[in-house]
Amino acid sequence: MDKGDAFLMGVPGGTKKHLFVIISDINKHNGFGVIVNFSTNKVRSGGECLFARGEHPFLTEPESWVCLGDATPVPPPGWAKIQNGIKNHLVIPQPRMSLACVARIVNAAKISRAFPPVLLKFLD
Repeated sequence: MDKGDAFLMGVPGGTKKHLFVIISDINKHNGFGVIVNFSTNKVRSGGECLFARGEHPFLTEPESWVCLGDATPVPPPGWAKIQNGIKNHLVIPQPRMSLACVARIVNAAKISRAFPPVLLKFLD
């Protein structure tokens, strides 16, 4: 999997699938990477990184927010689990997010108060 790859996946305790995107280059970090998801709830997301309708095909609401505080580290075995989820239709691949959009997320994460500081080392 590569930086910018996107997919729909459920979140723990959730009832619907959310858009996730890989925001790090796993090849530069021994297979470790970081994913973030999107929400239409500004308050829940922290309101630090806004996306508009159409910036990704899945984003159809007027405003969607990157949930920087929910950024998730994915170790090498985690990618295999995601691939298995794709194979079993539990994780649904989506069009890649543009690298310009990924860069916007990374820049927001670097100055975010919510983004877990321990994950900063994975951002390029």
